[in-house]
Amino acid sequence: MPLMEADYKEHNVQKFVNTRVSEIKNNVIYAVNTKDETNVEITADTIVNALGSKKNVFDDSKLTVPFTYVGDCSGERTADIASAIRTGYKAANGI
Repeated sequence: MPLMEADYKEHNVQKFVNTRVSEIKNNVIYAVNTKDETNVEITADTIVNALGSKKNVFDDSKLTVPFTYVGDCSGERTADIASAIRTGYKAANGI
């Protein structure tokens, strides 16, 4: 984990924990911090959805950035770690 954290820092990756997505519109992710109920807006150039244990389908036709599902919410049978990793690997190669 320390190597990943160092890589995140090197590439200015922001992490949003305790955050619930409310809407994705015009390439902006609107969310709420569940601890203090503050609003969060994240402008995205790529969106990778790895949320939930099943696919959360929404109208992504208005997005102009790449969008993909990975892990359990990809719709593939990902009950095992190898399948989940495969969907993440495929998504990363497509970005």
